[in-house]
Amino acid sequence: MKKLIKKIIIGVVILVVGIVVYNFIFKKESAPAVGLTSSNPAPTSAESPLPEGDSVVGAQFLSILLNLKNIKLDDSLFASPTFSGLQDFTINLVQEGNQGRNNPFAPLGVDPSLPNPAVPPTSGTNTPPATVPSTH
Repeated sequence: MKKLIKKIIIGVVILVVGIVVYNFIFKKESAPAVGLTSSNPAPTSAESPLPEGDSVVGAQFLSILLNLKNIKLDDSLFASPTFSGLQDFTINLVQEGNQGRNNPFAPLGVDPSLPNPAVPPTSGTNTPPATVPSTH
């Protein structure tokens, strides 16, 4: 029973992928993309060397770019009392000390041992960093 269900699911997936590929390759563009409307007519093929579909998209893109010239920014927002009343609630994170290794990707025993901030250093002793003996 499980093999039959797996075969049915695989068949449905293959059928859906086939339909998507067919629509992508063989189906013509039926409607323009949403948001790319233009009031300017598209140039004819004599005006541009681009194929018909590319010239329409190019004309729509240029129309959108020309509409960007009409955008005006209003800086009165920064003078409003609402904007002035905004507060900054950021939290400064402070690193508590020497945690971890200087290079976490280095092999173990290569980095010098980091001093423990909780233990005060003893005077008169100078201990070398811990090393791992190599076996060659």
